[in-house]
Amino acid sequence: LKAGDEIGLALPPAKGDKGFRAWLQSKQMKPSDVDPAAGSDWNKINYNPAPATAKSNPGLFHWSKIYGFRYGIKQLKERTDILRKYLPNAGIGANFSPHHGHLYLGDTHHWISVFREGGMTMPWGEDYIWQVPVGSQQMNFIMLDMFRAAIKDKPGAKIHYYVMPHTPGNTTASWRRQFYGDLAHGAKVLNLFEFRPVQHAYTENHCSSPAMYQEVRKSLHELGKFEDIIQDGKLLPAPTGI
Repeated sequence: LKAGDEIGLALPPAKGDKGFRAWLQSKQMKPSDVDPAAGSDWNKINYNPAPATAKSNPGLFHWSKIYGFRYGIKQLKERTDILRKYLPNAGIGANFSPHHGHLYLGDTHHWISVFREGGMTMPWGEDYIWQVPVGSQQMNFIMLDMFRAAIKDKPGAKIHYYVMPHTPGNTTASWRRQFYGDLAHGAKVLNLFEFRPVQHAYTENHCSSPAMYQEVRKSLHELGKFEDIIQDGKLLPAPTGI
């Protein structure tokens, strides 16, 4: 189930002081843990994630941002729990792309925490590797690695990934590297998105290259020889984290 397209997280109300304080108290924190100048007075702790706060009161800024992330994930989880109740076998996600912020490196709270905390259940991304400047396909695989970290303790979860064969703009060699690299980095559900000629496309994405159609056919036939290993297997964790 697609819960949205390149969505962000909902933000707390501008005057979210009450919820912010309640959340901090639920973590057994004291006012002075957030702002030493507050002492023991909770009324001096006001939700404030404004960029200027990062300089004037870094502690308050930090905890305001963390609370905002938890608030947004909780809003998603409430809706996801409803869908899971009636559709227990469905994967629930919203495709994320490499276009935003730091290209090819998603925010931890968005790409990992959302799934670890039940905001959604199916990591879903897209390569768009021929549209966003890229040094190599390995840059895109960082996003798959983040998704894999997001579901490391969820054996039934599957990564859904667009492997876009759109031309002009892409090449058969580039698409093939992307296809096999995505599989190697944990993708289980592959999506070609708009695999149709320009005359029938309803967005800017299309494929008008006969050579690309042949490459995709060949690669999918190759995948059929070991698809059972891909679907039932999992990548072994590294012995060392960097």
